[in-house]
Amino acid sequence: MKYIDKLKTILKHYGAAHQIKKCREELGELSYELDQKPINRARVVDETADVINMLIQMADTLSITQEEINERCRYKIDRQLKRIEEETKWN
Repeated sequence: MKYIDKLKTILKHYGAAHQIKKCREELGELSYELDQKPINRARVVDETADVINMLIQMADTLSITQEEINERCRYKIDRQLKRIEEETKWN
């Protein structure tokens, strides 16, 4: 079974409402791990994997395509680079 099909099976089994709640939980766990001093790299990797799996399920639930995500990522990166460029003009 393909990776995405496995995630779809999990989503179908638990349902969107449950997985949305689980997504928020996993985001919180990643946030918690990033706040720890020192940061435990292995835990961050583990929680990052959980978050990515949940975000893929959320995208599927909301019929968000990979192309839409890629487009928005490029836009946001370009926007931030423009901000950095503006900041460096004034420094």
